[in-house]
Amino acid sequence: MMPMTAVLEHVMGMVLKRIPGDWGDEYGTRPVLVETFVDSDRRR
Repeated sequence: MMPMTAVLEHVMGMVLKRIPGDWGDEYGTRPVLVETFVDSDRRR
């Protein structure tokens, strides 16, 4: 079984590969930068 952090990193990688195409289709422009954050109040 994979550790949870490895699963989350894999899912994030899949999402980040998809964002430019989906965003471009919807808004007609492709993002240059994507930022993520962790809400420390919810992460315990």
